[in-house]
Amino acid sequence: LPTTVNGNPVFSFNGIIGNDTLNYQAGVNHIYMYTDFFKDDQSLTTVRGYFGSDTCTNCEPFLSFEAKDLEQTTGLTLSQGIAEIFDSAVFTSYSLDSIASNTTVETFKFQADTINNPSQTQYFWDFGDGTTINLANPTHVFPVASSIRNVTLKTTSNGNSDSISNTIDATLNSTCHPNFSMSFDTTTNKLLVAASNGFTNYTWNFGNGTTGNGQIDTAIYNNNGTFLVTLTATNSNCTSTFSKKLKLPINNFVANSNWDYKVSNTTITNFEPRLNSSSFIITYKKDGQTYYSYKNIKGINQSDKPIFTLTGLEFYNKNENGKKTVKATGNVDTYLYNSLNPNDSIKIKSNN
Repeated sequence: LPTTVNGNPVFSFNGIIGNDTLNYQAGVNHIYMYTDFFKDDQSLTTVRGYFGSDTCTNCEPFLSFEAKDLEQTTGLTLSQGIAEIFDSAVFTSYSLDSIASNTTVETFKFQADTINNPSQTQYFWDFGDGTTINLANPTHVFPVASSIRNVTLKTTSNGNSDSISNTIDATLNSTCHPNFSMSFDTTTNKLLVAASNGFTNYTWNFGNGTTGNGQIDTAIYNNNGTFLVTLTATNSNCTSTFSKKLKLPINNFVANSNWDYKVSNTTITNFEPRLNSSSFIITYKKDGQTYYSYKNIKGINQSDKPIFTLTGLEFYNKNENGKKTVKATGNVDTYLYNSLNPNDSIKIKSNN
C-alpha cells in the first residue's frame, strides 16, 4: 500500500466542460466534497466523490466521479478497500449493452408407437433425470451435464399396462443414438428390422433364440408370445443398444410401449447485462440537463472507451473525524452525453 503522506484532504477539478472553464475545490465558494461508498445494482463496489453546494439540496452545477470494481478483499479497512478499487490504470466507460452468449442444446423428440395402440391409451414418460410427462410424442432437453439416461415409457389401455426402457446417450453431440424400425408380415411370420445410420457394425438378438447382423435383417417367428428385439450398434466412439417388443399375434387392443426418438441441435442465445467492472462514471448537471460519460441507451458496447486514467494513489493523514483519507489523482479527456439525447455531447478535459 502507498505510504502515508502529510497534507490536508483536497478535492478538486480544474479543466473544461463544454464552454465552461471550471476550477472547483472543496471548501471554496460554498462548494463542498461529499463521498459515498456502496454497492451498485451490479454488486460492484463503488466509491463516489461529488461537488455540491452547501446552500441548497440538488443545486447546480453538480459534478461527480464514480469508480467501480468487483467485490473487494474482505477484512480490509475502508481506505484499503478504496485503494483496491483503484488497482486499474485506466477506467473505461459504463455500458448499458448486454453480453450475448450462445448455448447449444440437443432437443430429443420422442415418439410413442401410437399406430399399434388403442386410441384411449395413456402415456407416461420418465426421462431418467427427474422429469416426467404424460404425452404420446413429447420433446425433452436433458440437463447440460447429462450423459447416459434411462428413458422409460409406460402405456396403459383397456386395463392393461406395458413398459419398456432404453438407455440413451444424452451427451451433447453424441454419435451413440441407435434406433430401428420393424414391420411384421403376418402371412410369412417374418419380421423386418432396419437400423438407423451412423454405425459400422449391427448385431441383433430377436428374442426367439435367433440372432443376426447387418443394418437390415429379418427373422422368422413360429410361435406367439412377447419377444424383446434388441439392436447392438457399434461405431468408433461407442457400443450402444436399443430394444423394442414384438407381441404376437398382432393385437391393436393391447398396450404397446415401443418408442423411437430423434435428436436435433438448438442454439439458445442468452443475454446477460454487462458487468461494468473497472468502470468510471462522470455526471455533470447544468441548466436542467444531466450529462453522463456514457450514452444513456442500450445495445451499444461502450466499455472500450477510456474515461479516467489514474496517475497517482496515496494516503493522507487522518482527517478531522479521525478517518484515513485516500488521494487518487488522474486525467479525464472524454465526452459527456445528454441523458435524454445522446447526440448532444460536451467535452470534458482536466488540467489537474
